Amino acid sequence: MHNKSDIKKFVARPYGCNCRAPNELVFHPYIIELALLVVILLAGCFHRTPQWIQKLKSDDYSIVEIGRYPHTTHMISSPSIYDNEINKFKKIIDKYPKIMENMAKHFFENERRELNFKYRFTSLDIRTNVLIIRYFAQLPHPHIIAGYEAQFIVDIETHKVTKIFVREVPLEM
Repeated sequence: MHNKSDIKKFVARPYGCNCRAPNELVFHPYIIELALLVVILLAGCFHRTPQWIQKLKSDDYSIVEIGRYPHTTHMISSPSIYDNEINKFKKIIDKYPKIMENMAKHFFENERRELNFKYRFTSLDIRTNVLIIRYFAQLPHPHIIAGYEAQFIVDIETHKVTKIFVREVPLEM
């Protein structure tokens, strides 16, 4: 057993206060703030780039198909219950804008122009429970092709991109 005199008290006192009892440990405010800063910085280090982004950045297009999402979908208007999920993936996609341009140039080798993909809308397939996040890059002076479309298929339950569709969008007559 420990005597009460053996137990050290942990007391936070104002900085510069020399009024402490024997066996009393004092934490200065700047030490606590420094410890909190270290914890916050370490927590930020564990933020990882999603695996599907890493694959696309290394030119691994195994989850990409030419074409468009083949099932019936319903456009989602904001606000919706899916806004947090949509915004999370838009933020990730917008952080790496070159991945869509690289996909289009990989699958459509004749395209040499710089492509500027912009978010257009999100739709929902209630049958398969996925979100389809659509981006489009309009060509400046189109002749046959209006631009390129990228559709990111997000599984709502697993919160992961499961497939990406990319295609040329023809001009409408």
